Amino acid sequence: MNSAIKTSLRALLEQGGFIEKGRWATGLINTDLAKVKPNTHLRYSGLFKGAGSETDVIYEVPGPTDAVPGTPCIYFKFMDSPLQDTIAQLRKRIWNHGRIPTLWIVALDSVRIYDSFARPQADDLQSADNHLLEELQFIGNTIKNIE
Repeated sequence: MNSAIKTSLRALLEQGGFIEKGRWATGLINTDLAKVKPNTHLRYSGLFKGAGSETDVIYEVPGPTDAVPGTPCIYFKFMDSPLQDTIAQLRKRIWNHGRIPTLWIVALDSVRIYDSFARPQADDLQSADNHLLEELQFIGNTIKNIE
């Protein structure tokens, strides 16, 4: 992952409260962490198939104990330049998983938030706005709503 995407990732996670005292918050899971915890690996191995440890992250609200799994909320995908076919394939995979309500596509200058519970459509490859909930723009190190 290039340094500009790493900067976007860090800005997004910091502003979203996902970085606490310079460390990832409890509940952020990447492919490396999922491999270490067998239960987490079983829950997310289908989603993380072909994913990168720096480009794909799931946030789940932590469970009451380590023995009880958390509730997944966000799938973050970090991409230099979002390609519509990649987004459509990822949306379909997350929708088939049926547990993560939102997909956040993070690029160099924007964040696109998709409804992952909405059924993928045949025309998803033609329209990047299908099931788009919000688009945010990076301005410096700050994220702003586009409207």
